[in-house]
Amino acid sequence: MYICLNCYEVYDNHLKFNHTSEYNFCPKTSCDGDVIEVDELFIPVITELNKKGYDTTNCCSGHSYESYINSYIGFEDYVELPSLPEGYMYDRDLHPQVDWDKHDRKGMDCIRKVFDNSEDKIELSKSIYQNAINMLEWVKGLPDFNENVLEEEYDFCNYDGDISEFDCSDKECDSCEHYIGFNIVTTDKFNEYYKGYGYPEFVMEVIHNLDDRNKYGLIGRIMLIDAEPSKRVYIENENGDMFIVRYFISEQNEKWWKASYTLYKDVKNKDGSSHGEMIDEGFAGSRYVVGDDGE
Repeated sequence: MYICLNCYEVYDNHLKFNHTSEYNFCPKTSCDGDVIEVDELFIPVITELNKKGYDTTNCCSGHSYESYINSYIGFEDYVELPSLPEGYMYDRDLHPQVDWDKHDRKGMDCIRKVFDNSEDKIELSKSIYQNAINMLEWVKGLPDFNENVLEEEYDFCNYDGDISEFDCSDKECDSCEHYIGFNIVTTDKFNEYYKGYGYPEFVMEVIHNLDDRNKYGLIGRIMLIDAEPSKRVYIENENGDMFIVRYFISEQNEKWWKASYTLYKDVKNKDGSSHGEMIDEGFAGSRYVVGDDGE
């Protein structure tokens, strides 16, 4: 069976989607969502997970005819599960002997349950069906991922709502778990045009994700210079080095937005021109800033 991750329409195998293609698109003319293959037992589970913001990559409900009978769900690497369903473990914990770093896999983006293959086929089938029911109950009890994470992850200690001074550089702050050694500063002109987008919070997270902040000079005062909404944010460090954050919004509502991004450093060429050197990529988000007048 197949399911569209945008409209959540379910399609039979007779539509003959391309099994070797990385992307299949919804056949609805009004929808261009990605279509993925899903075991029939897990269609309600995968539907509810994605609706709640726990974006999945692949899954298997388990099959009694296989020699290694297991059920798994893979998630995008930015997803953080508040709890695991009964009997499931992260791959890294289930198989600690594997060198996950060598294979460029975290081992924390896939949860898996292994069934007892010593049971007869009928009992195994019953266990697989019951597991699908238990999984759906687990999903129903999960909070919405995106809004929950944004509320917790971006609660920096010194951010009092004043967008022009977004500070988390107090080493002595006992309540702050995110010492990152830089301030985000904006100009009056920037605020005039872009105050509502929540760019300081977004850039804060982008820089926080960068491991080599000292190497690139993204410490101290970081100035937001300009922006192209839904495209780019231009920032500058204390040394006058320019950086560009190119981003694509993947999800949003009236309160927040989440985007994939690529961070570039503007590098000067010998002929006086410049080019962007990619230094990082990932996912970040922000809350829209609402003024006193509600706009």
